Amino acid sequence: MEALRDRVKNILLSLLQDPIVSLLLERSSITKQQFSTLIVDIISDNLTGEDLTYEDKASCMLKPISRGAYNRILIQARRNITKSFFTILLLSYVGILEDSQISKLIELGEKLRSIIEAYRREGIDQSEIGKAIARLAELIESYVDHRSYARRRVM
Repeated sequence: MEALRDRVKNILLSLLQDPIVSLLLERSSITKQQFSTLIVDIISDNLTGEDLTYEDKASCMLKPISRGAYNRILIQARRNITKSFFTILLLSYVGILEDSQISKLIELGEKLRSIIEAYRREGIDQSEIGKAIARLAELIESYVDHRSYARRRVM
């Protein structure tokens, strides 16, 4: 169990230190603690191939928490993610968010993943990553520009 804890903590720490994850997380509908709990929940089961207890998973957090706290935070994370999906569906349904925008966001996420993988493989200059992060923030903000909503036809 100790080896699993160390491996999960290393993966989690690596994710939390990723500048793209930081940018997205601070603008998301889940907290850093909820994100961490969700990641631990997923990767601990994937690494072992079995369902671990909440107590075991709670011990894999960077700062171990009680089983009850772990469970509450996980429920909050799942609830917030579900609400985010329903928000996207609602905005799409009434015509505020168009299918092409959703597709572009998905493509952007895939491109980001490939850019970061290339960065890790090839050691791309850190300033280039900073530029990519700034551009990402601009793109996302342009998608949610409140003035553009006024020009959209609803339903």
